[in-house]
Amino acid sequence: MNPDYIAERIGRLGTESAFEVLSKAKALEAQGKDDEAKQVLNDALGLSGSSGEDYFNRGMIYMDLQDDTNASDMLNKSYDKGYKAALLGLGEIAMNQKDYDTALEEYTRFFDEADVKSLDASLAAKAYNEYAVCLLAKGDYENAAKACESGLTYNDRESDEALSFNLIITYEHLEKWEDAYNTAKAYASKYPDDANGQKEYLFLQSRVTQ
Repeated sequence: MNPDYIAERIGRLGTESAFEVLSKAKALEAQGKDDEAKQVLNDALGLSGSSGEDYFNRGMIYMDLQDDTNASDMLNKSYDKGYKAALLGLGEIAMNQKDYDTALEEYTRFFDEADVKSLDASLAAKAYNEYAVCLLAKGDYENAAKACESGLTYNDRESDEALSFNLIITYEHLEKWEDAYNTAKAYASKYPDDANGQKEYLFLQSRVTQ
């Protein structure tokens, strides 16, 4: 559960009570009172609003509460009202359940139907990363690499690390060793505390210098 993330999701509702509720949830979680924090977040679901974005926000809160049934219901209502970003939430639910075929269907629908260029950069980068994860899981490495490369064009601080690491892995599967090495070298420099990234860099360094 991450109240900061949820705050970003429901903050767009424009109600002072939403921020009051989430501030209380943060304080409770900091005290180790997760059950009480969860109840506070449930209270936030009672906020009014029936637009596509309102349903989307509630759907994402349900996701953070690990209530996939209600999350799917809210997100489907959001999509029915024309809010295309709901497809990303539906894709994420399927991905978390390791139902990669369904997840890919949702992400593909999103990229076919939505105007990706008009999206917030953070949301677009996150979408490409999750799409890449599903493609990797299905062994579609060419398209996974393209998804990672597309996501990285948004220069999003929150998603760049995952996109870059996934790109290294896709290049390795494609046996594009020079590309993998150059990406890993940049990654190791940018994220020196990531042991997995350092491991990949050392492996690729030995591979290209053989």
